[in-house]
Amino acid sequence: MRADLVVGFNVIHFDYDVLSAYGMFDPQQLRTLDILDDVTNTLGHRLKLDTIAKATIGATKTADGLDAIRWWRSGTPEDILKIAEYCCYDVKVTKLVHEFGVENKQILYTDKFGQKRACKVNWQ
Repeated sequence: MRADLVVGFNVIHFDYDVLSAYGMFDPQQLRTLDILDDVTNTLGHRLKLDTIAKATIGATKTADGLDAIRWWRSGTPEDILKIAEYCCYDVKVTKLVHEFGVENKQILYTDKFGQKRACKVNWQ
């Protein structure tokens, strides 16, 4: 709640909804940069974080949200650890994409034809 800026990918429409169920939490009070929302508003269509990360920083996600749900349901200590690792890596990838965008005023993605494209951004 004390952050100057919260940066995330689909944080407004997913993470904040999940977190609000766990206590006093008002996302309206947070200054937020949702990379997914910003890119969708600029391009007119949604992109996956993995699509942006591969083209922009050469990194791929370690899993996807469906894997995390499956791991959670299994409940084993090993699978709970997989969720923590997955989430930490997602945060790192998001941070690196954000930093690239701040520095270069654009991020990259691969379109449906396999062509690398740029998406202009104006992030702080």
